[in-house]
Amino acid sequence: MAEKRKDNKGRVLKEGECQKKNGSYQFKKLNPNTHQYDYVTDPTLEGMRRKKAELLRAIESGISYSSGKITVNELLGMYIEMKDDKTENTQINYASWAEMVKRESFGNRRICDVKEMEVRRWFKAMRKNGKAYNTISAMSKILKPSFKMAMKNHLIRENPFDFRLNDVLTNDTVKREALTDEQVAALLDFIAHDNTYSQHLDWFIVLLETGVRMSEFCGLTKADLDFENRLIVINKQLLRRKDGSKYVKAPKSAAGNRVIAMSDEASNSLHNILEHRKCRTVEPMIDGYCGFLMLTKGDKPVVATGLGAIMRRVVDKYNREHSDNPLPPITPHIFRHTLCSSLLNEGMSAANVAAIMGHDNPTTTMKYYAHANNMQAIKQMRQILEFGRLKTLAVNE
Repeated sequence: MAEKRKDNKGRVLKEGECQKKNGSYQFKKLNPNTHQYDYVTDPTLEGMRRKKAELLRAIESGISYSSGKITVNELLGMYIEMKDDKTENTQINYASWAEMVKRESFGNRRICDVKEMEVRRWFKAMRKNGKAYNTISAMSKILKPSFKMAMKNHLIRENPFDFRLNDVLTNDTVKREALTDEQVAALLDFIAHDNTYSQHLDWFIVLLETGVRMSEFCGLTKADLDFENRLIVINKQLLRRKDGSKYVKAPKSAAGNRVIAMSDEASNSLHNILEHRKCRTVEPMIDGYCGFLMLTKGDKPVVATGLGAIMRRVVDKYNREHSDNPLPPITPHIFRHTLCSSLLNEGMSAANVAAIMGHDNPTTTMKYYAHANNMQAIKQMRQILEFGRLKTLAVNE
């Protein structure tokens, strides 16, 4: 009978266990799921056996124990690499979110050691230390699918991020609100009579009248305008990379390829933009497209960040001069919300509004873009009640 192996203290070592020359203990076992050896090492026999029990449970559950020892940061890198089908902007967002995680010590944790309770505590600690809800939400957006991928590939048993962030943190993000008719009128009147910003009035009007995304507006070319039939073709966006280079890409989704109506106000403003558009050099071309409506003084197509900066300066100046009745924070996207709410309040179906907005699903339109206006609600309620009263009188007569 073969003599049983012992450690340097005379303790019997079991199958797969050994003591290394440096005195530490190791256990290894062939994983039938991966056909590779998984192993654990610890300075003490007791510690090694605790890890051994965990390893055996992992193997029994079909999990690769050794792969589960990769860090959170390494997992995020794998996830981003696997998502090469995503658009360039999405890849940039993923990399940015992963960088946020990397700046936290949590990113160095082994994925097999991450538990849901610890994740919840980590989220709360970050919020307490001043991290915005949206920042934590962005980190969660890449961590949750990354750990889901790890679970599907048998690296971990459960996804510790599989819970609603709202169950842990209160969403204190300021909700985007549509502008009222009075606010829109006040803003446009201010721009029209301001010596500095009156030159920008027309593109403000086009954004309000069309509800297009800023990048879609920047991507408009002369060929996209059908003045005869009063139609605008939306089929691309103009974007800028971090290095300053510009590129054209398709709208955010398939529904983003659309044709929308051109109102009288939009038509007049688009005519004005074309009339004042002067290209002093060679017509700029980007990815095969030329004739962009909006150009800088250097004859370069304008991108969203440039127009967004102008919008902020306009609102800041308005509020300085109207401190008794200031406008709320306004971004280009607020104009989308404003048109969407206006169309819904006028009775247009959610499906048709979604088509105009370029949303894949009317649910998105109703959930994020439909804003209740108290005065509008009172007006419609009175109209309905008055209609009902007149109907009753007609029947009684």
